[in-house]
Amino acid sequence: MISVEKNKAFITSFIVLIFVFLSFILTGPIISRMSKKIEAYKDSLVFALEKELGIIISYEKMSPSVLHTVKISNITVFDTK
Repeated sequence: MISVEKNKAFITSFIVLIFVFLSFILTGPIISRMSKKIEAYKDSLVFALEKELGIIISYEKMSPSVLHTVKISNITVFDTK
């Protein structure tokens, strides 16, 4: 009986370790792909604003939070007219 319980514990631990290992391997490419899509969306949004409003927008850093905020550092807006 003890042997069966040890085998179940070993198999369970092994499966958990496999899931943890796979999650570490897969999160890198997923985060990279999401970052590229967010960057492309940010660029297209700034371009659309510049074109529609006739202004030039420059900024040092923009860091979007998927949940609720967008932080923009050192923003400068110029009128092109």
